[in-house]
Amino acid sequence: MVRNIVVTKKSKKTKRQQRRNSFIIIIITIILIATISLIVTTINLVGKAGETDIINCGFSDLAGASNVTYQSEDGGMYTIWLYDEFEELVCFGDALINNCQKAKFSIQSEVGTINLETKGLVDEFCNFKIEFDEISSEYSSNVPIPDFSKTYMECPLLIEDIRANNCSFPFTTEVCNEFDLSNSPGHTVMNLMSNLILVSFLGPQLLLESNCSGTFLDLLLEGEESQTGLSYYDLYDDICLDPDNENVSVRGDTIGIELEQTSMGTYQEKRVLKSDGCFNETHVVEQTCGENDYIVSETVQCPPKTFCSEGACIDIIPVVSISDISKSVTELYIDENITVPFSVITQLYDENGTVIVFNKVLYPSAQKDDVIQMTVTYDTIDTVKQKSVTVYDVPDPSVWKVYLNETFVAEYDNSE
Repeated sequence: MVRNIVVTKKSKKTKRQQRRNSFIIIIITIILIATISLIVTTINLVGKAGETDIINCGFSDLAGASNVTYQSEDGGMYTIWLYDEFEELVCFGDALINNCQKAKFSIQSEVGTINLETKGLVDEFCNFKIEFDEISSEYSSNVPIPDFSKTYMECPLLIEDIRANNCSFPFTTEVCNEFDLSNSPGHTVMNLMSNLILVSFLGPQLLLESNCSGTFLDLLLEGEESQTGLSYYDLYDDICLDPDNENVSVRGDTIGIELEQTSMGTYQEKRVLKSDGCFNETHVVEQTCGENDYIVSETVQCPPKTFCSEGACIDIIPVVSISDISKSVTELYIDENITVPFSVITQLYDENGTVIVFNKVLYPSAQKDDVIQMTVTYDTIDTVKQKSVTVYDVPDPSVWKVYLNETFVAEYDNSE
C-alpha cells in the first residue's frame, strides 16, 4: 500500500508540471508570434518610408510678399521680391539646390495654385515637376490660352543649371550682387519656375527638345496645331531673352529670332532657343539678343586662368604646388598628369630687387604625384633676399593649362 500511495503522488505532480509547462509554451509562442509580427510590420514601415521619404515644405501665399525698388547704374528699375521671407519656399529651394533632394511645395501666385516637386537625381539630372492646380480666372482671361488647370510639366535639369538660376533674368549682375540674390534659395525656385513657364509659352517644342514632358506642353502644342491660328509666340513676339545676361561663366539658353531658309530658297523668321557653346578651349560662343529680337552669336575670350567647357568659362584647377626648402632648393609637387611641355622659371633677387639669377628648365611632361626638386646655385647665396618661381606651358597667361595659382614668392633675411 505504501508503494502504491507514493506512485500516485508522483503521477499527480507530473500532470501539474505538464500543465504548467504547456501553459508556459503557449505564452512563449504567443510572445514569439507577436514579436515576429512586430518585426515584419516595422520592416514594412521602414521600407515604405524609404520609398516615400519626401520633404514636405508646406504652402506659401505670395500675395503678401514684400518688395523693394532698385535703380541700377544702367538706369533700369527693378522690383526685388523678398522671397526668402517665406520659410516654406526657402525649404524647397534648399532641397532643390542641395543635389535635388526629394521635396514638395505648394505656392499661391498670380497664376493660381502651383505645386512643385523634386523627384531626386537620375543620372545627374534633377526631375523637377510643375503641376498647375487651380488657375486664376483673372490670369486666364488676360491671355489667349486655354485653361491649363490640372496639367503638369516635368523636366530633367542639370543641377548646375538649377544653381545658375540663383540670379538670372530679369536682373543684372549688379542687382544680384547688391541684394546677394546669388545665395537666395527662394529666388532660385521662382526664377527656375518662371523661366520654364515662360519658355513653354514661347514654344513648347523648345522644352520637348530638352526631354521635358507633361500634359501642359501637350495642351500648348494642341493649340499651336489647331485651326484657330493661335500662336503662343504672339504673347511674347517682341521679346528676346538672354537669361545669363552675357555672363561667360554660365552656360545660358537664349530665346529669340533667327532666319531659316525654306525649301523655296527664301528666308523666314523662326523663334528658336540657342545655347552658349565653345569655339575652342580659350573662347566661348555667347548667344545674345541683338536688334529686332534677333539672336546674335559672339565669340568671347575666356578670362585668364579659365577655359571653355560646355559653353562656359570655368576655372582651371592648378596642377602644381610648391614647397620652399631654401634659397637654392624648391620642390614641385605634381597634382595631376601633365601631358604637355611646361617650363619652370626660378629667379633670385638681391636687396635692390635686381635679378641676380635667372634659371629656366623645360620639362616634356610629368605624372601625378611626381616630386621635382629644383636646385639653383649661386656663389654668394647670402645676398639673395627674394626668390620667385613661375610654372607655365605657354607664354600667354590667359591660356595656361599648367600653372600655380600665382607666381610663388619667398622672402629671406640674412640667414639661409
